[in-house]
Amino acid sequence: MRLKKGVNVPVAASCVLHVLLGVLVFGFGPISCSHSVPKPPKQPEIVYAKAVKQDVLDHFERRREAEERERAARAKRLHEERLAKERREQERARERERAELERRRAEKEAQEKAMRDAEAQRQKRAEDARRREAEERKRAEDARRRKMEADYDRRLAEEKKKEEAKRREAEKRKRAEEARRREAEKRKRAEEARRREIEERKRAEETKRRQLEERRLAEEARRREMEKRQAELDRRRRLREIGLREYAANLREHIERQWIRPPRSVEGGDCKVTVRQDKNGRVLDVKVLNCSGDKLYVESVVNAVWKASPLPKPSLDDVFEPQVAITFRRGS
Repeated sequence: MRLKKGVNVPVAASCVLHVLLGVLVFGFGPISCSHSVPKPPKQPEIVYAKAVKQDVLDHFERRREAEERERAARAKRLHEERLAKERREQERARERERAELERRRAEKEAQEKAMRDAEAQRQKRAEDARRREAEERKRAEDARRRKMEADYDRRLAEEKKKEEAKRREAEKRKRAEEARRREAEKRKRAEEARRREIEERKRAEETKRRQLEERRLAEEARRREMEKRQAELDRRRRLREIGLREYAANLREHIERQWIRPPRSVEGGDCKVTVRQDKNGRVLDVKVLNCSGDKLYVESVVNAVWKASPLPKPSLDDVFEPQVAITFRRGS
């Protein structure tokens, strides 16, 4: 039987011991509360009481040691539970700290990404603004150039018209005022001075016109150079097409020399295959795309390709193809 919490174990053991001793000494009868003197106990019973007292003391001592061990185990368990709780609290604190660090790192990366995106947008806007400004300058320059050319043509036409009118007027005055030659000569000298001035302006305009013509010729030369380059590209493309056809024909002829055709009785017609080769012409693979012949006919074509390895190289390096398609005809 376990004692209730708060009971003094030594005191309780002492009380129980005294009760047992009284029972053993005075017998198992009811205990009297009178003042009569009890009979003296017999010697054997006294010895028995001493033995029982020692057993009771040992029993209560073992109970006390067991309870002490139980309290020690409970205290140890509580201590371990408290340490485990503290470790869990520390682990949760570390987890919260790691989460906070991760959140801050994510916020920092997001801020840096936002700054990079903003900088990229700013650079893009600046580049777009520079491009638009360059386009505007180019359009303005083109408009100014067209206006200068139009003004030059207009002034040139007006000058020519004025010059023609002055010439006719001078002839008219010369015919009408031949008698007044000196006056006419004077006017003629004045007219000559004006003519020289006009000629000077004309030469200046001619210089400008030559400059414009030189620019036009330069543009024309660039255009002809581009046409020449395009013609050269077209010529090379045609040469490559011719080289490809010649290369395919050479491959087919080279393979057909190794082709042992099946007997005429075996059905067979056109047979198209793809041949994969390395840069030295060694055959790496042969695949039949379509063939109207039977199995023997197809095998004869495939065997011919393998026997023809290595294949001949093309006359032009840029004509080489690592995979070529070849069509074999029975009657070829």
